[in-house]
Amino acid sequence: LEAKLPLANLQYLAIAAIPVIWYSFGRSYDLEERTGTGSNPNVLIWVVPALTAVLVWLDPGLGLVRTNFRLEEQAGFAMIAKDFGPWFWFHSLYSYVFIIAGTVFILRGAGARGWTGRMQQAMLLGGALLPTGANLVYILGLFPVPTVDPTPLAFSITGVLLVVNLTRFRFLSLVSVARAEAMENLPDALLIFDRHSALAYANKAAKSALEIPALAVGEKISRLGPVLVSLVDLVGGEEREIAA
Repeated sequence: LEAKLPLANLQYLAIAAIPVIWYSFGRSYDLEERTGTGSNPNVLIWVVPALTAVLVWLDPGLGLVRTNFRLEEQAGFAMIAKDFGPWFWFHSLYSYVFIIAGTVFILRGAGARGWTGRMQQAMLLGGALLPTGANLVYILGLFPVPTVDPTPLAFSITGVLLVVNLTRFRFLSLVSVARAEAMENLPDALLIFDRHSALAYANKAAKSALEIPALAVGEKISRLGPVLVSLVDLVGGEEREIAA
């Protein structure tokens, strides 16, 4: 038991981190698809996972995550059996909230891609539900072998589904990323205006040459200084790209 407990504790590094990572990925992906800019989530969402990763090392003394450790033989293997403490249930609820939120963000981000998007949605939803369902079956004691957690196997299947999405459906297309990077690093100034003559995008060269502040995105062209005011007639109220 003393040899197995440290390994079991190390597993909680992934157990605690995966829900928040899933949420962070989903939120950033959704923003990237809808607005063209990603965003890092607030670091405070890591407080609960960090506490969980620490508290497991204080078991069974505190017993907040797990208690009543014992070894039980299953099919010739000595497996750790335990009871769950109050913090385990709080962390589980916290994790499910972030897994659900992350899944919603991923589905919304993938939903703008027509038929391929719907296929991606189905596979991503299945990939998210598999480990969630497996974990629920385990912690509720419904799995046929109570001391075996099927969640890692379910996460492995989720990984396969993500690989299929990346390869077959070009989920997170590298072509789009490369194109955006090329536009950003063009030596020429590139401006994109929407149909309402508001600035939608300015690359590095444009911001530098025309002294466009970072917060200028979304501003009407008439408010961006005398140099850009001269482009009003060129924009003509329609969405266009202007290279200078």
